[in-house]
Amino acid sequence: MEYETFMNTLATVTKLLYLLIGTDRVNLSVTYAEEDEHLTDENEEYRIQGSILIAVQRLDGKSAKIL
Repeated sequence: MEYETFMNTLATVTKLLYLLIGTDRVNLSVTYAEEDEHLTDENEEYRIQGSILIAVQRLDGKSAKIL
């Protein structure tokens, strides 16, 4: 990954973190099965399967490759 691409990705992940911290309507967890995700019903909380920590860890690995 080139440095400029990395910096753009880092900025996007930072915006995502602030978005997730700033709302109570989005729940992100590795324990949700994909079938349990709620992404379309605006009356319910959004449940998303995944981990922001794993995404940041992968981004850190990419930054180490740049150096």
